[in-house]
Amino acid sequence: MLVDVITNKFGSSLSTNDLYNSRLFFKEFQRLRDLFDDIMTTEEDSIKKSYNNIVIAEKNGINYKFIDDIISNKFKNLLKYTQGIKNHPNKKLLKHTIEFWKKQYIILFKPLLISYYINKEEYKKIYFMFKQI
Repeated sequence: MLVDVITNKFGSSLSTNDLYNSRLFFKEFQRLRDLFDDIMTTEEDSIKKSYNNIVIAEKNGINYKFIDDIISNKFKNLLKYTQGIKNHPNKKLLKHTIEFWKKQYIILFKPLLISYYINKEEYKKIYFMFKQI
């Protein structure tokens, strides 16, 4: 929604197609970041009884692999949207964004996600360690 408001209010020099794909990219990226935030805050959100996709999925018997598939599809969608952008001044930055967050997912978020489902005590240790960084 923020992307729509900004481009509607301030306009854009992008072509209609590039603007459309840019909006799709940023919307998908925001959804991905929301999932990453849910992974990072499962401990806090389960204590606060806040809405959290990961906590709700685990309580309803949905395997972490399902969440992993959703995240993998989001990365594929992001790549597809960048390929649909022909003339964006920051296209390289969009591609670097995908690469950076994909590595962060593999190194940080996926191990946390798996630990949350398999060993909550290990999750708490890893979570505490990352919160200190």
